[in-house]
Amino acid sequence: MDRLEGSMTMSVNRWPKSTDSDSSLRSITGEAEFQFIAGASQGEWSARTAPRFDESPDDYVLSGCRTPAQAACESADDAQTIRQSSRKRAFDILFALALMAVFLPLFLLLCLAVKLTSRGPVIFAHPRIGKDGRLFNCYKLRSMVVDADAQLARLLASDADARAEWQRDQKLRADPRITPIGTFLRSSSLDELPQLWNILIGDMSVVGPRPIVEAEAVRYGQYFRHYCTLRPGLTGLWQVSGRSDVSYDERVKLDVRYVRSRTFFGDLAICLQTVPMMVSAKGSY
Repeated sequence: MDRLEGSMTMSVNRWPKSTDSDSSLRSITGEAEFQFIAGASQGEWSARTAPRFDESPDDYVLSGCRTPAQAACESADDAQTIRQSSRKRAFDILFALALMAVFLPLFLLLCLAVKLTSRGPVIFAHPRIGKDGRLFNCYKLRSMVVDADAQLARLLASDADARAEWQRDQKLRADPRITPIGTFLRSSSLDELPQLWNILIGDMSVVGPRPIVEAEAVRYGQYFRHYCTLRPGLTGLWQVSGRSDVSYDERVKLDVRYVRSRTFFGDLAICLQTVPMMVSAKGSY
């Protein structure tokens, strides 16, 4: 859910490292996921102890000692992963800069429209889970009223159908909190233009899983580790596969598929498919 967080800030938070927070993270992700995320974020897990995934999308296994041949293959894979990540990051920076230049006049007009049509800040920052489980401020043009959280709580308490829809999709098709200009912003995805800044500073990528809030981590189950291996994306398989018309379970499967099979040219294909999806507004609400 998009929640209003006041004025835009540039701070980036991280998962807490205290004992109490560790217990909280364990409760969200499970022990195996906690060990993976905590170790990865602190740089303490090695190739020998890192989780190894088998060919089944439903299971994973932890490997023990490996032969020298296996170790050599993994070293080559690591080098390829580094090259792939560097190329992806370079593409992200160039893409963000180019679109900032192209959309700047439109962005300024949209900011003015938001300011004139509803009370509250033009841009808000909302905490989302990023790479390695770190929290970051995800920026958007405001498309909801300032008391959106309170309105949602009242609606879910009084409307059983809305409550069931929210629990299933984390979205509402007929959301009373959306402002007049917000309907257009959300259907066109132009409310996400400020996320070009997130891409530029390294919080997000052009293509990847959509950024999720902390409450959604449990929906990923054992696949939460897959989500945490990459930066969240401005677009991705979910966006070009129907967006909110796709069930949440299918969304998780799409994210896992992308993490396991991503390529540079695959990213380019997703970017090209995103344009007609934005124009048609399919699955956006």
